[in-house]
Amino acid sequence: MEAEKDCVCTGSRPWFRTVAANFSHPVRLIAYARSESETKCLEQFDRIDEFCNSNNFELVGRFRDIASVPGVGLHQAIQQLSHANGIVAVDLDRFVHHHQDRLLDLKPLLHQFFCSGTRFLVTIKEGVNTQSAAGQKAALEVMDSLKDPLED
Repeated sequence: MEAEKDCVCTGSRPWFRTVAANFSHPVRLIAYARSESETKCLEQFDRIDEFCNSNNFELVGRFRDIASVPGVGLHQAIQQLSHANGIVAVDLDRFVHHHQDRLLDLKPLLHQFFCSGTRFLVTIKEGVNTQSAAGQKAALEVMDSLKDPLED
């Protein structure tokens, strides 16, 4: 229960915590790409490579789904987290089927990475990096934008 009390997903907002101190650099990440074409996945991996090289992240695996929905590639990437510090993707839409699914699919995903404190999620487009204070702020902003209109 104590972990839930400090969980940003439940509405409490403790000071941003950085888990970077728990990791030696370079941080080891697994790349995940999803598109309906191999070419687009390769373009995503190129963008991820460039981002990781300029931010001192080491890529230790690459997984992809050539499909309109996340599938086996994402499952394999998550399974490989025992060998890495986190997952990196171009944007959060790689993790959802449709843009309108963001509320349903992203809240549990962000909760898993944000509140676990042991593994983290990095996205290039939104600036999410649950390892850093600025990236955590970006994640909170994404989560706030995903509020269910029926909750009000």
